[in-house]
Formats: sequence, C-alpha cells, structure tokens
Amino acid sequence: MLQIQSTHGNYQSHQILKEVVITNNLSRFYVVLFLERGPIYFSFDVYKRSIGEIISDLNFSTKADQILPQEMIQGKLNVLVK
Repeated sequence: MLQIQSTHGNYQSHQILKEVVITNNLSRFYVVLFLERGPIYFSFDVYKRSIGEIISDLNFSTKADQILPQEMIQGKLNVLVK
C-alpha cells in the first residue's frame, strides 16, 4: 500500500461497487479506492472457512477495464450503495 500511496497520494475514501456470491463459501468483491491523485480498482475473493474468512485472490489496477466486469463499465449492472 505504501508504494500506491507514493504514486497516487493518500487514501480519501472507498466504495464497494458490487458483491458477487459465487457459492455459499466464496464471494467476489469489486471496490474502488479514491486516493488524492486518482482511483484504484480492486477485486478480491473472500473464502469463508469454518475458522474464519480469508482473501484468497486480490487484483488491482488504475484501469477500470482491467478489473471490473465489462457490464459494470458500460453501466448495465447496478452498484451497491453503502
């Protein structure tokens, strides 16, 4: 995270864009972090185990089309508002 802060500035806020439930034990989240010099897009999988949850996969990019499903970029999917 320190490397991201050195190029994009400090954290300002974030928004959970979408949660996709894949199975009872696995969900994928799409999140955007708003930093001083621009947004960073993340996707990560949360695996629910009997002893707790872990992040089993993490991807991020400054380019939305590298992370978000095409339907989200084109505005065809609703986003979560929290």
